[in-house]
Formats: sequence, C-alpha cells, structure tokens
Amino acid sequence: PMPFARDAEITVENMGSVPVIVSGEIREGPFEWDSASYHFHAQWKGEKGSTRPIRDMNFLDIGGEGCWVGSNMHIANPSPAWWGEGDEKIYVDGETFPSTFGTGTEDYYGYAWSSPDRFMRPYHAQPRSDGPGNFGHSSVQRWHIFDPIHFHSSLRFDLEMWHWADVVATYVHTAYWYAKPGGPGPVVVDRKLLLPPELKPPAPVAGAIEGESLTIVSKTGGVTEQQEGFFELSAGKQLWWHDAKVGDVLTLRVPVAASGTYEVIGSFCMNNDYGTHTISINGKAVAGTFDFYSTTLKWERRSLGTYRLNKGAFTLAVQVAKANPKAVPRNMFGLDYVLLKKP
Repeated sequence: PMPFARDAEITVENMGSVPVIVSGEIREGPFEWDSASYHFHAQWKGEKGSTRPIRDMNFLDIGGEGCWVGSNMHIANPSPAWWGEGDEKIYVDGETFPSTFGTGTEDYYGYAWSSPDRFMRPYHAQPRSDGPGNFGHSSVQRWHIFDPIHFHSSLRFDLEMWHWADVVATYVHTAYWYAKPGGPGPVVVDRKLLLPPELKPPAPVAGAIEGESLTIVSKTGGVTEQQEGFFELSAGKQLWWHDAKVGDVLTLRVPVAASGTYEVIGSFCMNNDYGTHTISINGKAVAGTFDFYSTTLKWERRSLGTYRLNKGAFTLAVQVAKANPKAVPRNMFGLDYVLLKKP
C-alpha cells in the first residue's frame, strides 16, 4: 500500500530509443490518514566498478521514524564466478555495530550456494538469472512483510560487494521503506546506470563437439552432471563425472558428421580432486593412462590418437584407474569438448 493524505502521481519514462507499450493496474481505496500514518518510499541507487577491494554498498541511510520493508538488486556480471558472497549489515537508531549482520547475499535473498536457478516465492525471488553459471544479468528481491525492521531515529542498510573474481561489475538496487511525512527526499540517481550493459557469454570453440551435449550410453557408477561457471570452458559448460569408484566406466556417444580418418582430441579438466583414467575409442584402448591431477584448476587438450571413423557416431569410454595419491579421492573427470581433426 502507498497511503497518501491529499494526492498521488505515477509516471513512467522510456529512456530507450524503441517505442514500448506499458500496461498495468492501479487500485485505490479510502484511507484514514492520521498522525501515525506513514508514506511509502523507494530509493534506487547503484554503482559500477571493480570488485576489488571488497567494500560495502549503501542501499539506504536516513534519519527519522519508519519501517524497512524490503529491497531488490540487479547485477550485471561479466564473469561466471559467484557475485553474491557479501553480508547485509543493518544499523538501527544510531547503532555503531549492526544488529542484523548476515551471512551472505544469497542467504538474505532467500536461497544459498550461489544457485543460478530462477524461482519465485511470495516474499523472495530470483526472477532472472542468465548464465552460464552466474554470468550475465541476475535479479533478486526480498520483502520484509512478516519481519519488518522498525526504527525510531535512523536506519542504515549496507550490503558487501563481495565477488569471487576481480572484475568490473554493475550492482543496482532499490530500497523500500515506510516513513513519517517530512523525512529526507530521494538521493540523485546516476542515470548512466539505469540502462543495463550488454554482456556477451563465452563462445564455443570452433568445431567443438561439446562434452555436455554428448549422449551417455552407459555408466556403472558415480554421478554425471552438466557443470558451468568457468569462462575457460567452450560455451561455458562441461560434462562432469564425479565420485565413481576404481573400475567404474562411463561410455559416451560422440557424433561423426562424415566418414573419414580423424585425430580425436579431447579438452579435459584438471584439478586436485580429478582422477587417473583410461580411455578407449570404439572399444580400442588408447595407450597409457590419463592423470588429470593438478594443483590448480585448468583445462588441457590431449590427443587420443588417429582413427578411421564412420559417419554416425563412435563410442568414447572412460574408466577410473588407480588414483593419484596426491589427489583428493573423488576420481573426477571433466570433458569440455571433443575435436575431430583431419590429419
């Protein structure tokens, strides 16, 4: 509700160059205005800049009497890395230390573990999340309808800009509250931030047969998933197999557009919890084992040999071998893509 004693005006401005049609509904009814009545307020702010150093963004800093009832935030993230580790800090009535000190942006907005999934609930939502991973535009919102925060003399709401990556990102947000008439007016809006920036997702490698697109013929153990969140990946995704036991086999179907002789090249993930595997093509073992252990996360191309392949598809089978003793024992395997290269 937006109570008013005398009159109200609502305007909509199109800042773009393309004509748009706006439709909506406004419902109004009688309201008994008295000395205890509050006006509804909204304050739009934002900033664009480096995510280092980690710092607090201020959503609202006002004096007077009122009631905090929610916020929303829109993030333009140029990286698939997680953008929302920051804690909310709410100072009520001149507190020198916040009486509400949260554990993370995603917790405040009603979910956790940097989920890119869209959802809509009555009082919290993530209606937009572009991906892959946390790349692109995301919008989150929370309404304090059952848990409003009342204040008598002042309120300050800060949220950390805590991003896993050192990038230039845009965070814009709106604070919503009720206050007694006569309080401070809105701050000046940076109009350059009102138009969201265009962000381009990671492109696929030329000629790549994406690992996440391959058909799984069979699997004797472990878990397979589509993993995303890394710009090093072609098209931003990979096929991820983890927590299989020694001897387990994953068999994949790889499409072949035309019969011919090809060198089969794979782009594989390496990290400290990746395993040692053997690989076979159409049932023929590739010489040696492939140790994907690394002290750092990276992707490397490995040649699997040259084969005569028929139009249609071939099978690529991966078997968990004895683990590298240095590795975290999860026997992970990650396939970004396969290339078929004519000699």
